[in-house]
Amino acid sequence: MTVKFLVMKRPMRYWVPGYDFSAEIIRVYGSSLRNKDFLIVSEKALAIALGHIYDESIIEESRITSLATSAVRELWGIIGARCRLGEGTITMLKSVPLELLTRHKQLSLSIGGLKHFLKPVSEAGIDTSNLPYSYVSLPLQTADEIADQIREEVSGKLGKKVSVLIQDTDKTFLLDGLDLGLATRPSKVKGIIDLGVVSYILGMCTHFFRAYPTPVAFSGPRIPLKLMLNIARAAESSRGWGAGRNVVEMTERFNSGFEGVTWHMLMRGNHFPVVIVRLRD
Repeated sequence: MTVKFLVMKRPMRYWVPGYDFSAEIIRVYGSSLRNKDFLIVSEKALAIALGHIYDESIIEESRITSLATSAVRELWGIIGARCRLGEGTITMLKSVPLELLTRHKQLSLSIGGLKHFLKPVSEAGIDTSNLPYSYVSLPLQTADEIADQIREEVSGKLGKKVSVLIQDTDKTFLLDGLDLGLATRPSKVKGIIDLGVVSYILGMCTHFFRAYPTPVAFSGPRIPLKLMLNIARAAESSRGWGAGRNVVEMTERFNSGFEGVTWHMLMRGNHFPVVIVRLRD
């Protein structure tokens, strides 16, 4: 049976470090939430608000990492089309200066190890888009606790029994008939395992898996993994990409250099860090 969803989204302010995101969620969605709704929250927006960001400009890249980064970029440039990498991803790999890419790879190696270093993009849950200067957002180590906190605050202030799903655009791949997701980044959700580049190759370079956004953490009554993945996909389709899907799109939009986007530029537009997904009868 096909499950149908109603997705609601409303623009919010850009969440700068220190922003009271729980109060913002209640302010924007308080009158719309119903019992059993799903609040889908962007991990990146939460990471920024909580200050889980890092300035890659302070990284001193090594010669070995630079050579390895160049090799990884060349490899994915060759096999990218065969592995269904989008044109935007291939363009980004070619466009980003090697020095900047090496810094990013060095950070991903220290956080996620070799299995994430070897990915072409979105290594270890580190995100470069929709952030200013040389900042990147880092994966939330306590995402499950944050999801619980949001759910408790919404319930306490509004008296609504909702579920909270923190998600990332990085891919999780599902093989039909199996209740097991192969993630390309860490996740706190039961039934999802992070195999890094192995998941990426299996999901992108074969035709056996369906791709979904990654549920990073979930707080609420237990639901089937496939339903959770479909809820994440519905939310992502509605939310859009903010200032761009990647750093190249972001710099093109603002007509800036790779490290020239500012906080003020990002705060000018509409953002949708939270959407509501409701199951339709």
